[in-house]
Amino acid sequence: MKFLFISLLLSILFVSCDPTASVDFNVRNESDKSILVVLASDTSIIETGTEKTIYDEFHIGTSTIDYMDDLVVLPFDTLLILRDSGEVYNKDALDISRWEKSTPKEKSGLGKLTLGVVGGDFD
Repeated sequence: MKFLFISLLLSILFVSCDPTASVDFNVRNESDKSILVVLASDTSIIETGTEKTIYDEFHIGTSTIDYMDDLVVLPFDTLLILRDSGEVYNKDALDISRWEKSTPKEKSGLGKLTLGVVGGDFD
């Protein structure tokens, strides 16, 4: 029993010393109509003037700032954005340069990448 307690205590100590990364991926609807965002099997409706987290990422062993600095591609490979009228987003939503990065003040704070969608982004 004593060995189990010491093992558990040491494992908590080692895990708690590792840096962690936590990043939210958001879509902000700046258009004049609701939009539908489809990511894998999840579908979200985002109303005009609002922002919603569509994906979140968590890692142990790297800080949020380091993770975001090293991020060159998005952690998902499909993203479909539609207006409620059926028009399709005409930009490459998977192009990471379109996403605004907000790094935290602390190394392991919450980071955020946001894709802003405007009315002119639809065909």
